[in-house]
Amino acid sequence: MIRLENVTKKYGSKIAVDGVSFSIKEGSIITLIGPSGCGKTTTLRLIAGLERPDSGKVYLNGKPASSPRKILDPCKRNIGMVFQDLALWPHMTIRQNVAFPLNGTKADSHERAAQADEMLRTVNLHGREKQYPRELSGGEQQRVALARALVLKPRILLFDEPLANLDSLLKREIIDMLLELHRKLQFTLVYVTHNQEEFSRIADKVILMRSGRIEQEGALEQLKKEPRTDFVRRFLDVD
Repeated sequence: MIRLENVTKKYGSKIAVDGVSFSIKEGSIITLIGPSGCGKTTTLRLIAGLERPDSGKVYLNGKPASSPRKILDPCKRNIGMVFQDLALWPHMTIRQNVAFPLNGTKADSHERAAQADEMLRTVNLHGREKQYPRELSGGEQQRVALARALVLKPRILLFDEPLANLDSLLKREIIDMLLELHRKLQFTLVYVTHNQEEFSRIADKVILMRSGRIEQEGALEQLKKEPRTDFVRRFLDVD
């Protein structure tokens, strides 16, 4: 479903992503892991179409989506994304926030509200539709952001460290909900984090990055059992 071929992205003289290649099967769960500044968020933004590669190509469903010369609009990628800062509109109700991505569809206002309410029920926020983000807890705001990302029923969902500011209990609750939604909806999930508690509970496969490159990829237990470098061993806290 997702394939990167020798993708590089620079910001001035800094190379954020350096010749990265990998593929992700439809319906799978992948975590991009690594220390801050290793290029994982930039890689996620390249998949989303929010950044244009300086070299290499990004493919979605076997078709070119991004290259140095041409880029498919993010709105046409059938991708949902949850950002680290959530980006909820403070002046909009919860229903309006979730329904916002539907504004570009043919659905009328009643249909948009109904679809938003259905998704709010899915994330256990039924009855909170008329409240505002400031009236919700951090975990509830996370669920609003998740509902908004899923309301268009995307085939790909991207998560950029959205649980960084939650305590361990709330993280587990959101992760359990995310995994249950994945089981029901069968979207492809790409999840960025540097938190071992999160990636150890989520991924079918991990891609460990360092300085813009892939250090090692595979099942987490495989990386722990056979770390290829000292960096992998230290990052995964392997004895």
